[in-house]
Amino acid sequence: KAVVSTQSGHYGRDDKKNMPKVIYCIHALSIWLNKLGKAPNMENLLGIAEFTEEEITEMRRALEDYGISIPAFNKIGGILEKEIGVDEAAKHAAVIAINELLLKEDPDVTLKALQNKKAYLNHIEVQNQAKYHDILFLAKLDKTETAQDEGKTSKDCDIYEFYLTHVEVQDIIDDINDIVRKEIAEAKFRTAISDINKCLANESASELIVALQVPASRLKHVNDKNSEIYLEFLVAAQNSREGNLNVEEIQEVLELAKKKKVPTATLR
Repeated sequence: KAVVSTQSGHYGRDDKKNMPKVIYCIHALSIWLNKLGKAPNMENLLGIAEFTEEEITEMRRALEDYGISIPAFNKIGGILEKEIGVDEAAKHAAVIAINELLLKEDPDVTLKALQNKKAYLNHIEVQNQAKYHDILFLAKLDKTETAQDEGKTSKDCDIYEFYLTHVEVQDIIDDINDIVRKEIAEAKFRTAISDINKCLANESASELIVALQVPASRLKHVNDKNSEIYLEFLVAAQNSREGNLNVEEIQEVLELAKKKKVPTATLR
């Protein structure tokens, strides 16, 4: 019984488990043994071996679902095209479709491709679709141009030397989500500090205490009972500065207010 053992498990010939990986491992083992002089060179069966209609690869079938003809690459994700199983083919086809559909330069089309369950991509935020498209398009273009500049061709290369991989697509999605979250948080922060300064101009202690407690302001140790003291000290500090206070200055005044120290000299 032929069995190939890997870190992820055993793949057997007789039980027909993960046959593509069995073939791929045997192929790699044969090449290695040949280099050691312990096995004959593998015969090239190009033009000799024939495949029936039923043996057309799962990769081609999967791509047909997207109306895409498979590019003429030797390997896909490090695996020979004819050795890709059904589940792997569906995932690769979905990722290849994303790469192809980026060329349509339509964020709606790109979003739909990213949301395809067969692509196994996570954390897709609809409001970020334009950013997804723009960055993915540029990344795909850059990767393709780099491969071409290095003289690589589809005949002897893996498709993912020209196309974005699943990991690269997911990383870009995650990076964009992080950037957008930070942009939103920063915008809320600026608004919160601006609102505090407006409350000082209105000299409203009740409005001020609410504004100081907004989480986006990032202020600490705000006490409801000190609203009048906060107003008095912050107004004095604002007058002393002759302009709006920033978050560090506001926080400093809050600490001084707890000790009931006059802040004027401190903030000059």
